Amino acid sequence: MTVSDLSELPALERIQRYLDLADNARHDAERCKGALRESYLRIADHWESLARDAEKRLNSANAVTQKSHHVRSWSGEWLRQVK
Repeated sequence: MTVSDLSELPALERIQRYLDLADNARHDAERCKGALRESYLRIADHWESLARDAEKRLNSANAVTQKSHHVRSWSGEWLRQVK
């Protein structure tokens, strides 16, 4: 699976896949020493960063959806009171 394939996954699946890749990189780091170990750890950090960013975007999108629903509910209630 390529990085562009990952971007096409639904948000929750993409976040989980990023975390799985981070775990895999940390597991690989355990078997290495020196610079190679550090490289795997940096890769793991990168995947975790992508997961955090994706989670923030998902939470932000959910917050907007909830606010939009709240505004629609409020405006619908207001319209019923005006009639």
